[in-house]
Amino acid sequence: MDTAYFKNIRKELMGSLSIAQIEIRIAVAWFTNQELFDTLISCLEKGVRIYLIIIDDYINNGDYGLNFQLFINKGGFIIYGKEENPVHHKFCVIDDCVLFTGSYNWTYYAENKNFENVIKIENNIIIKQYIEEFDVLKSQLGIVSQANKILLDKIEETDYFSIKNYIGIDLTYKAKETSNVEFIQEAIKLSPENTFIKQEYQSFKPLSIVEHSVKALQRIAQPIATITTPKEIIYSIGIGCFNNVFSVIVPKSTKIPCEYSEVYSTVYDNQKEICIETFKGESPNANMNIRIGKFSIKDLPEKPAGKASITITIIIKENMDMIVKAKSNDTGNEVEADYYDTSIAK
Repeated sequence: MDTAYFKNIRKELMGSLSIAQIEIRIAVAWFTNQELFDTLISCLEKGVRIYLIIIDDYINNGDYGLNFQLFINKGGFIIYGKEENPVHHKFCVIDDCVLFTGSYNWTYYAENKNFENVIKIENNIIIKQYIEEFDVLKSQLGIVSQANKILLDKIEETDYFSIKNYIGIDLTYKAKETSNVEFIQEAIKLSPENTFIKQEYQSFKPLSIVEHSVKALQRIAQPIATITTPKEIIYSIGIGCFNNVFSVIVPKSTKIPCEYSEVYSTVYDNQKEICIETFKGESPNANMNIRIGKFSIKDLPEKPAGKASITITIIIKENMDMIVKAKSNDTGNEVEADYYDTSIAK
């Protein structure tokens, strides 16, 4: 059945890419999304053959681009379209039987700013025509052995696509997704007069948790009550951390009721607020899991990065209701959220 997608396009792509068995052909103008890139690297490590056509420009191959040399080193094949005569396709063929085609570039800009679409077509004769077009381009343009690197000063003379603005906005959305202030700082350097970037820069709040403390609390389930037929967690439960990492606090198959705690620390100097976003699922990427809820703990002491810490405690009751607590280890201030009907156990 053919399906059109107008939102959550990245998620649909990643789901189909991750189960590829033999070969993937991708032709996109611009490719900056780290999650999609990581999915391709995982496919290469499983032995899937991947051909990628992208424009040879600063968006793809500049200072803020993905590590396409790693892609090549892992066995991937890069084919460059030229900036003056760009390959502007946006399609992907998976195992010769699934086609994604539409307006969507594989960028944060496309995912967050634009109205985009793709159509997923399966087992249709039209897929063969896309394969033929791809193979013609591959033959004409040729595979490269080294990923290009383009200097910023090289784009001044022929900035066909307002590259600085595009990258600046792309980095801004990347900063918002990852809560990484460094990306938005680079965005404002590239496009200091861009109104949107200036507004986002001025209002940006780095809420992300960085990483586990080295002195993380020992993970010991603490039964809250005794029950005769204990239920088990059917998902891992955890929080989203720096760079969209999913940090598991309650492992899958844990019997309930239970209580688990972990220690986390700040990522920025003088960070006064941390966002606690709880997920259930098994993906190492937090946003690929199912979000349960979100709240913040504020008024943390102003300390250097990594010096202020909080303890996150997740309590799961027999009826599957969940309490998530965040306590400042410096001030003792504690905030909690109650989540009901979480459907996390059987």
